[in-house]
Amino acid sequence: MTLPISTFSARALCAVTLLVAVPSWAMGPDGQHAAPADAVPVDTAPADAASTNMTPTDTAPTNTTQESEPPKAALDVELSGTEPGEGTVRVNLYASEESFLEQEDAQAAVDVPADGAPVVIFEDLAPGTYAVVAYYDVNQNGKLDRGLFGVPLEPIGFSNGAVPVLSAPDFEETAVTVEEGASQAISIALKKLAPTRRADS
Repeated sequence: MTLPISTFSARALCAVTLLVAVPSWAMGPDGQHAAPADAVPVDTAPADAASTNMTPTDTAPTNTTQESEPPKAALDVELSGTEPGEGTVRVNLYASEESFLEQEDAQAAVDVPADGAPVVIFEDLAPGTYAVVAYYDVNQNGKLDRGLFGVPLEPIGFSNGAVPVLSAPDFEETAVTVEEGASQAISIALKKLAPTRRADS
């Protein structure tokens, strides 16, 4: 008997479906489904990371609680001893005795305004102790001009009003403490420490 094409196709599809749904390795001797020999068993019970090949982050929940950082501090530096609208004030911030006058931890520069005193604000500081050194770059050449023996020829000032005597003050003399989450305001007077340099020098 000749079957209609549609009937044959349906029966063939059914046979293929059965072969795909129940492969030969899936049946055990008792007629139940059996896993292949190389299949990896899956343990549905919770397991700690030490008993598996996975890293702790794969199996154990991570601790999402993070310690909050302490509020940052700020240091406002108001400068005096400048001429309105002339020159630039450059300010160096030091965070330790080791870096003091060797390698600044932060720098800032501000052009002297025509009205009012120049102000520099160091923000996002960790609470702690800092020292500030500022100088008045009158000729705006980007550096502190020095004379004989390295004596500054341009107005200079230190935090805490420290004054150089034969040598620069140390970190302890200039140290300023900023508290957690607070804004500390200080003033620095810029003064010339050496006589005016001769024009031919």
